[in-house]
Amino acid sequence: NNGGVYNNLAIKEEKYKPNPNTVIYYPKVSNLKDVSIQNKINDIIKKQANLKPMSNEETYNSDFNIKYVGKNLLNIELNGYDYYKGAAHGNP
Repeated sequence: NNGGVYNNLAIKEEKYKPNPNTVIYYPKVSNLKDVSIQNKINDIIKKQANLKPMSNEETYNSDFNIKYVGKNLLNIELNGYDYYKGAAHGNP
């Protein structure tokens, strides 16, 4: 997990815990001049980070890494592992 300030772009680690077995860490972008673009970026990140209601039968853990921040490019790696109660194994 990481966050910080990159070329005036602030990235903060957020935590989502929809059930006792799940914790998802994801980045939230701030400090962009164009707030509408910032909101679109954050909406895309939330969707890709699998932020949704989950039953107690599901265990999902994830984190992220900031791979690259350029003038017009942000590269974020999202890593997660999903396991359903009773399954033989989980899915990365």
